[in-house]
Amino acid sequence: MLSDEERLKHYKESLKSAWGYNDYNDWPVKFNSVMHLFLEEFAQEVLEDIEAIREQGIPACQAAAAFYNPAKIYRIINPVLYGMKKLGKSIRCQQETALYLLELVKELKFGSEFNENGTNIIWSREKLEKNYSHIHFTQADANSAALLQRFCGIMWAYTESIFFRAHDVTKEIHGPYSLSDKSSHLLVREYLNLNPSEMWKDTPLLPYRDIIVYTEYSENLNLTVDAYNHLFLQEGNYKDCLLSYAILGDGEPMDINRLPEIISTMFNTIKYIHGWTEKAGWQEITKRYADIYWYRKKALRDLRGLDWRVPQNVYAKIDSGEKDIRRKDNLDARQIDRLIQLLV
Repeated sequence: MLSDEERLKHYKESLKSAWGYNDYNDWPVKFNSVMHLFLEEFAQEVLEDIEAIREQGIPACQAAAAFYNPAKIYRIINPVLYGMKKLGKSIRCQQETALYLLELVKELKFGSEFNENGTNIIWSREKLEKNYSHIHFTQADANSAALLQRFCGIMWAYTESIFFRAHDVTKEIHGPYSLSDKSSHLLVREYLNLNPSEMWKDTPLLPYRDIIVYTEYSENLNLTVDAYNHLFLQEGNYKDCLLSYAILGDGEPMDINRLPEIISTMFNTIKYIHGWTEKAGWQEITKRYADIYWYRKKALRDLRGLDWRVPQNVYAKIDSGEKDIRRKDNLDARQIDRLIQLLV
């Protein structure tokens, strides 16, 4: 079992891979140039939420379950720590907050919360075997493999359109899981919160809240998943190595022939939101970014029975604020490494 110091070290090490030593977060606005307008308030609310649910005696397992997917917790740790630094919180307070959030991540995973070996293992072996036996898989051919891969690619663009760079809100990729008595492995792509009509009113959105894609690949496909839930193809080809698949829409089996219609809807959404970003000013886009950040921590507010939405004073701060022109350029590898080392 890792000590607190070792867990914090592992967390910082995981960011090197997760950030990929790049700073490409330009769309729809350079996030680093506007994050100072709301991250302090965001972090302060997270601290208040954590304190309140602890005082209420809500156990870590219940708090974690409210988030559902571990990436949503893991990926808010860094912005919370940034906000805490700006608020002048002590190093010890920052460490305790990071360790608590890492504890919540661990509650949701059977494997390591840091994905050091390139796998994101949420299911235990028993749960894997149970789930696998209850899923009705369809044997893949060249056409279905190509269509499924196209769907996953367009879904990535769709989820980035509705939640910008907060991919954790809307997807959790887990596995690869080795299958007993087989040389193949299972990768699970869970697409979540696909119909956020409370943020995107009058916007063409998918009629599904969640879509899950189960894919069984041959041993010739080598995949890794880092701590930020980025999927990396190390060796092989998604289409050629696909053996079988299953698709669920809101918990119900979905025929692959539905995918072209869903892809068409996603294209309409992407086009609509990109049109909105071209017309909206940077402050309106920043407000939407704030909406997304507050939605990320909605689970904490739900546990307290409180409204999750962005406070009006945060919107007012954005309206009266200015971009940080010092953060308009991408950071280089040395700058990113320095930022990682400055973390708790």
